Amino acid sequence: MSYFRILSALVILIAMQSTSEAQLLGFNYSKFYAQGDFNRNIDQDPAGISFIYFHDLGEETPWSIGAELGVAMYSMKTFDAVDPQGREFVIHEEDCFWTFHAIARHSFYRSELLQIHAEGRLGISTFFSDQYPNIEEVDFEGHSETHGTAFNAGLGAGFSVNLSGLLHGDGDSRDRVWFSTVYTQSAGTRSRYRNAPEDVLRLDEGEYRSLTDYANFRFGVLFRLD
Repeated sequence: MSYFRILSALVILIAMQSTSEAQLLGFNYSKFYAQGDFNRNIDQDPAGISFIYFHDLGEETPWSIGAELGVAMYSMKTFDAVDPQGREFVIHEEDCFWTFHAIARHSFYRSELLQIHAEGRLGISTFFSDQYPNIEEVDFEGHSETHGTAFNAGLGAGFSVNLSGLLHGDGDSRDRVWFSTVYTQSAGTRSRYRNAPEDVLRLDEGEYRSLTDYANFRFGVLFRLD
């Protein structure tokens, strides 16, 4: 939750500036491809969503800066359990991680309908697990635990297509909505994370520790704010 406050504060501070540069806010679907020991220790490649903000540094420069906050899940399991009153119920567990990154983007090709860009990013990934029952009338309280945090640095490239320009052609709305896609390769430091073993409810079991390298493909929509 603190990551949401950080991103919100960043967006508000930049938006309060008296500036004519473009500001973009949007969302992405993200697919991660875990690598090395990270890939061997989890059940499936993570997938999730993210929210992203970009601030152009001016029409005369190809650079923009931004921030992205996301969450991805790589394991979802269920466990059969019985409470002290003898009632059977199911416990769901989700193993996930938050991501928060600062981004610097360089657009080396720009036209009214297409932009091609490279980007660098620096940030963190925080791994956590949530458990909750399928019904409320049982003697089991939901539980969440944070396992560890990794620092990430990555490079990537992608392109953006002006959807408003394709649909409208001209007018004030010609660059209001963009489709964007990026592929990045990131190196991550060592961190603890959990991949729930079968029939093991304790969140301090089933933990691994390794480097957290991954590739990431994401696509989404950006909306111009000014």
